[in-house]
Amino acid sequence: MAMFYSDYQDIQLQAVEPTLTGNIEVFLINAGSAEIYGAEFEAAVVSTENLEFNLAVGYTHSEVDDVDPQDAQATGVQDGNVLQKTPEWSVSTGIQYSQSFDFGELVWRADYRWQDEVYHNSANDFETYEGSCATLDARVSLSAGDDWEFSLFGTNLTDEATYSTIFKSGAGFVTGYPNRSRVVGVNVTHHF
Repeated sequence: MAMFYSDYQDIQLQAVEPTLTGNIEVFLINAGSAEIYGAEFEAAVVSTENLEFNLAVGYTHSEVDDVDPQDAQATGVQDGNVLQKTPEWSVSTGIQYSQSFDFGELVWRADYRWQDEVYHNSANDFETYEGSCATLDARVSLSAGDDWEFSLFGTNLTDEATYSTIFKSGAGFVTGYPNRSRVVGVNVTHHF
């Protein structure tokens, strides 16, 4: 288990301002401060020689404070905003079962991840809000001696629509970059 506290000064924030020619200019400024604290807990349990569980839980409180009014106008960031891409709660858990045979080892694994809602920008614009989400991954692999491994895998099996980033430009346009949807595949690995 770990606990942490950070007093973040002169946060770099993105400012968007119009130019005399009617375009916009995007630049970074050092504006305001933030308080960040939380805790993380991780555990792994090997219940039998073949069965293993793992769990991780995280809590993070983040709050922007002491933003100069001029900087707040340029960035849209206000006192009390949360830091971008910082979920308050996150949980991940997994289970793995392995079986040994004369010809190799068969391993079954599943991983589940959940995270709380986030904003993708420091101004906490509604257009950059992403609700809580959960994903499930699974894999079964067969090792044949030390040379070959055959795997069947699936990522994001719940086909959750999530984003790596959502960007709002100064002109009000919103662009989202989605993460991969469900992927199912086969891997064949040979070790030389």
